[in-house]
Formats: sequence, structure tokens, C-alpha cells
Amino acid sequence: MSGAFPKDSPGRRAETRSFQILFPKFNADRWDFIGQDHHDHGVDYTFEHIDNGEYKGHRILAQIKGSSSLKAGKGGYIAFPIPVKTANYAVCCKTPFVLFLVDLQSQIAYYLPLQDYFIANEERYEKLSANKSSITVYVPVDNIVGEEDSDLIAIAKSGYFFDEEQDTPIKIGG
Repeated sequence: MSGAFPKDSPGRRAETRSFQILFPKFNADRWDFIGQDHHDHGVDYTFEHIDNGEYKGHRILAQIKGSSSLKAGKGGYIAFPIPVKTANYAVCCKTPFVLFLVDLQSQIAYYLPLQDYFIANEERYEKLSANKSSITVYVPVDNIVGEEDSDLIAIAKSGYFFDEEQDTPIKIGG
């Protein structure tokens, strides 16, 4: 058969590889995940914590990115650009929204809870209203996804409220 067909791309391969690296790092006894099969608003998967065999609604919305060229800078952070529209969407979500950044070379997965990041870094939050298409976030190299997942569980148990009058996200639990 001749004609035009969809072509594979390095971006698709990097995304697939990042999923292959990240998912096994979550203990299946404590986490379930659901892919997003509808319009992409920046959420790739939802991870739900299972507490002693019970689902209690503790979820994380996940944006998953993979890269072969991640480098830690001064202070132990990895600088990574994300779309401003994704960051704005994240800070308005009531459910925790986490960026998972996967190093395709070392196969280490890092995480950054975006609402917490912008609450703690007000100057970065203020840049979301600038007329730019992306913003650089700084992911701590100590935030590694692995068997010890108490931080991710605490994130899943937290919640957020976006105060439109003050134009700011507010953490309400966790």
C-alpha cells in the first residue's frame, strides 16, 4: 500500500520511555493509575493512593516529561521549562498536580508538586501572568520517585483552593 502514513518521532519515543521508567517505581499495592484518554489539558495520568487496600480519593494529577539531557544546577535543582498554560491550569486545580520529570539516561524519576512550588515561590507565580509561553521550574534532585513514597502519599492527601479575589492558590490539607 502506498501513500502517506503517520511518522514516528523522537518526542513520542521519549514520552513512551518516560512512562516505562516511571510506572514501575510506584508500588502497585499502594498506587493505581489511570491514563487520560480525552483532551489533553496537561494531565497525562492520575495516580490514586490505595490506603490499606481501600480507595479514599487521594489522587495526584500527573504531567510526565522525559529528557536525556537533564543536569542538576547549583543548589541541587534541575531547571525544566513547562508551558505557562499547564502551570496556570495546575495552580487552579483542587487535586494535587505533580510534574514528574524522568531522566531517560539514569532512569531516575523526579517530582515537583506544582501548587506547592508556586505557593512557596511567589515571584515565580507572579511570572505566570507575563505574556510568555513557558516558565522554568526548578525540580529538587532529592525529590526522587521510589519505594519510599511517604512524601507522594502526603501530597495525594492534600488539597488546594484557588482564591480568585487574591489570585493565589491556597493549600488546605496534607
